[in-house]
Amino acid sequence: MRRISLLALSLWLALPAGLASGEEVASPEALISQLGSENYAEREQASAELWKLGDGGLDLLRKASEGDDPEVVSRARQLIRKIDLGIQPDSPQPVIDLVMAYDKGGPAERRKVLEALRAMHAYRQILKLYATEKDESYLPMLTTVVDGVAMEAARVALAAEPSNPTEALSYLTMARPGPTEWMAVASIHRSMGDLEAEMKLAAADQSADGPVRRYTLLAAAGKVAEAAKAAEEAGLKEAAWRLHAYEGDPLPWIRGAGTGEDDSPVDGLNEYRDWVVDLWTNGASSNKMTSHFLSLANSNDEDKQLAGI
Repeated sequence: MRRISLLALSLWLALPAGLASGEEVASPEALISQLGSENYAEREQASAELWKLGDGGLDLLRKASEGDDPEVVSRARQLIRKIDLGIQPDSPQPVIDLVMAYDKGGPAERRKVLEALRAMHAYRQILKLYATEKDESYLPMLTTVVDGVAMEAARVALAAEPSNPTEALSYLTMARPGPTEWMAVASIHRSMGDLEAEMKLAAADQSADGPVRRYTLLAAAGKVAEAAKAAEEAGLKEAAWRLHAYEGDPLPWIRGAGTGEDDSPVDGLNEYRDWVVDLWTNGASSNKMTSHFLSLANSNDEDKQLAGI
């Protein structure tokens, strides 16, 4: 009997304080009200529990931050800032110090913070800082550091034991996702078997990300013609051209390739484009066009020679 009693006592002592005393864990709404408690320990405990909720408690905290109780407002705003910046209760102190130093510097200092965080594999903090950056003039400098972080973090989450696709998806969509991130999102949904359900959600997405979401999901589903149309809607011309080529129509790519704003004009390129279109469409090429390329190849100008060849 004594052994059983000692075992029971040890199990009881191992329980969290609230459970050991038979108390129920407070709801998030109750925790919000406790932020203004007259009892300091209760206020601190409520702050700690709300912090653990992370993003899940943000809506309640934002509502509380607009209330009338100064103590509740102050604590809610502090928690919102921590959560927005990706600081978690178990975050290492060096990570917390770096994150808190971010707001104090200009673009060069902020870039150094992000570089240091990347060296520490602090993916969530990097993405949160980038997502909440309000000065868009800083973004070009910061983007060079942040590029690839979401993909790297997602790979780590997927390679974990057990694999965590939900966490991978959160990383990919956390901070200004582009076509690369959305394509990875679509691939994960395909592997999870909920691609059709996700496409229904994306069909109703009226945000700026809606068209690119639809394009990547349709492409992942193998719906090439619909994906090409969505890519055009998203302004992703080259993606649309590739999809048309995949369907057996290379003409959009042929007509558009090499015509970007940054592309230097090449002697004979437009003529060559017309020649290939003619060859693809009619199965024959123009002798006149062939003669033009021969004349370029025989030119004394090296650039024209290369273009003609």
